[in-house]
Amino acid sequence: MNNIFEELEDSQRIKANTKKYKDFSISDAFADYYGLNVSYTETVEAAAIALNLNDVVTARLVAINNKEAIFEAVNIKERMTSKVSLNKYPSLIKRVGDEFQVKIIAKSSKKSECQVDMFAPIFERWIDEIILNQTEIPVVNLELMMGRYGSGGYNGKINVEPLSELAGVPVYVDAFIPGSQIVLNIEHDFNKWVGKTVTALIDKVSTKPNRQEISVICSVKKYLNSLGDQSKVAWYNAMVNNNQEWKQLLKTTFEGIVTGVINSSKKTGVFVEIPQYSITVLIPTDAKLLTSYHPEQNVAVKLVSVDATTYYDSATEQTKHNIPYEVENGHVKNVNIETVFEFA
Repeated sequence: MNNIFEELEDSQRIKANTKKYKDFSISDAFADYYGLNVSYTETVEAAAIALNLNDVVTARLVAINNKEAIFEAVNIKERMTSKVSLNKYPSLIKRVGDEFQVKIIAKSSKKSECQVDMFAPIFERWIDEIILNQTEIPVVNLELMMGRYGSGGYNGKINVEPLSELAGVPVYVDAFIPGSQIVLNIEHDFNKWVGKTVTALIDKVSTKPNRQEISVICSVKKYLNSLGDQSKVAWYNAMVNNNQEWKQLLKTTFEGIVTGVINSSKKTGVFVEIPQYSITVLIPTDAKLLTSYHPEQNVAVKLVSVDATTYYDSATEQTKHNIPYEVENGHVKNVNIETVFEFA
């Protein structure tokens, strides 16, 4: 007959065999016998992670049903569920059993349960690495869905590619383009953009403290300005090198569109946008001829010169050139280049 002690758990055998531990709990006897500083029970409870709102933890996706998705994580007591069901995302259904980073978005005060969002950590990395990281130009494509009237601009949606890749279907975040930012200069027909997809630069991102509500403001105008700066830098470098590209530029006739005129005591001229290069220039023009030009009129123009802008240095009482441009992390910034055009 086997000794009954051989069938006991190690911790139970310690207590049963030792008079010293007759008044100890099984867990405390186990702890004392093996020289632990705290009881076994206290050790287990200390290992359990206390979750707080906005914590990001690693959890395994264990089930997806029509109402919710259920997650579990090591040493976490709370039952973890998603705020929405994930069964509409085909790629995720196939990944039950995989581990993901999830964010705690709500906790129940009455029972040991919390809600998590598995999209939030991915989305926040997308914000930090793509939108807020100045090493990359945050350019996106937006599908516009609402006209200017009543909203002051256009509501649109941006495909969040990392989330779409994970979910297996497009996942979008809402965005907004002010009416003044839909073109490089002035738009006269705002309704023509409804339903169109445009390329824009993400100008501003703001979120509430828990980052569950996000506001994304975009600008087509700033995106086009960035392209215009690149054009100016390319022309400036060609001028400095006096290469074949520069000689060809001086011979080229560009197609332009009149956006307005100016007639003041200091300057008179015609504003012309050159869509091919995303720049707008002021062409000096006799005041008597200004009535010959009107907005959206097509004109032909020629490049005369390109140079860095100037400033007056009061210390030396001299006019000096600004640094033409700077390059930071592979991107052009602080462009101080002036282009001079004339009508062809």
